[in-house]
Amino acid sequence: MDNELLVTDGIHVKRGRFGYSITFPIKTADNAPFNISTYTAVNFSVWRDGESKTPFLVGVCSQPDDYTAKYLVKAGDFEELGKFYAEIELEKTDVSDATDTFLVEVGESTA
Repeated sequence: MDNELLVTDGIHVKRGRFGYSITFPIKTADNAPFNISTYTAVNFSVWRDGESKTPFLVGVCSQPDDYTAKYLVKAGDFEELGKFYAEIELEKTDVSDATDTFLVEVGESTA
């Protein structure tokens, strides 16, 4: 891919909370929206620091519009406190792209 793809500076979630969606607007390095409508698989992948991008969470994203990936947080997704790394992976026939890595911080839930 010629363009660097970006999502966000990072996201913050609460440990143990689920049933809500995280929305990821996909953009190019110059902040222009990037059309993901032709991709057949869009996934949210999260891994621990130092684990060579071995994900502990890989989830399928919906595409509510041509420029956005949306992940529904499920029970058990974020049970561990800490800072993790993530990316949105985009795939179609003979093409595999991903956003730049971004930070996911899991904090204590004050339910």
